[in-house]
Order: sequence, then C-alpha cells, then structure tokens
Amino acid sequence: MAHLQNSPLFQSSSFADIIEGFLTRTGLPGGVDNFGFQLQAEKLGYPDFNPAISSPGFRPQLFYHCATATDSLMQGQNVKVMY
Repeated sequence: MAHLQNSPLFQSSSFADIIEGFLTRTGLPGGVDNFGFQLQAEKLGYPDFNPAISSPGFRPQLFYHCATATDSLMQGQNVKVMY
C-alpha cells in the first residue's frame, strides 16, 4: 500500500481529485490488485476479470456497490457524491 501513497497521483491531490481519478481510470492501481478488485468483479457478475478491470464502467460500478450495497442503478436513478 505504501507504493500507492508515494505515487505522484496522490502527492498533491485533493480528496475530490483522488475520487475522480479512481472513477475515471481503468486498470489496477499500481498494477497490483491490493484492493481485491478481482473478488469484487466476481461478486458483481463479471465472468472474466481482465476485461472487467479494463472497462470504463467497472470502477464506477464498484464504487456504487461499495457505497450502497446494491449492484446496479434503477433506470433514471442519479447518484451524487458529496464529501
């Protein structure tokens, strides 16, 4: 985890920048699955991890799942992140 804290991505970032960066990037942070993304991908119904982690929708879906304990949005439902 220390390698992420020392990453230039986090050095001068605000909390908003970190959350936005997490939601807009793809792939594994630092190239290593320190956060259990593969397990979460399986729980969210992704049959194959590599395409899931490369999908632009995976991290927002994971964030939503962690925040609400549900798997998907209802049609027309909006999510607003406040901090």
